[in-house]
Amino acid sequence: MVAIASDSVQTFWRWFEDHEPELFAFEEHIETIFIELFTQLQKVHEGLCFEFGPITNGRREFSVSAGGRLEIFPAVMALAATAPSLPRWDIREFRQPKADFLSFDGCGFELTTEQLRFQTVADRDHLHLTLYYTGRPHVDPEALEQAAFFMADMVLGEFDMEVFIGRVDVVPGTSSDGRPLIELTSAVANFKQNVVSQLRARAM
Repeated sequence: MVAIASDSVQTFWRWFEDHEPELFAFEEHIETIFIELFTQLQKVHEGLCFEFGPITNGRREFSVSAGGRLEIFPAVMALAATAPSLPRWDIREFRQPKADFLSFDGCGFELTTEQLRFQTVADRDHLHLTLYYTGRPHVDPEALEQAAFFMADMVLGEFDMEVFIGRVDVVPGTSSDGRPLIELTSAVANFKQNVVSQLRARAM
């Protein structure tokens, strides 16, 4: 069970409000404000992370993240639940799905959503995922696995990836294997609906 002190949560949001102008324009203060923001989050709970969205219609998204660590999800929820109402901000729990995420080149090669297809196998609690890589051959398997997992995480968002996805296998494939990665969101949504329906049935 995750325990956080309520005064640390209140202190964090007071700090956030006091530094709202610098945070909103973080690109101008990135070297200093990010370090201080991270430090303030660790005072709430070790392991908490953050993510900013772009400015859209005068507002900016700020997501509190567990860094993919399921065990500190309660700390994320507790912090986000007490967020103040700020005119220029949308405060979110967890990294949000990114429907427009198309490629990733952080592992020494570029991986695109068009190069990944998927297939799922469901058990009672999770969807187990096979990702088929249809790109160029001879890619380092470990780097490919990391990049493919990252791509799926970006498409689904942190909560669904950690809560509903079980085992993830990355294997070579062709364009006829599985389904396009962009359909993964709907596959998980259908699974979640089935889980909820089963829980309700058992409760009756």
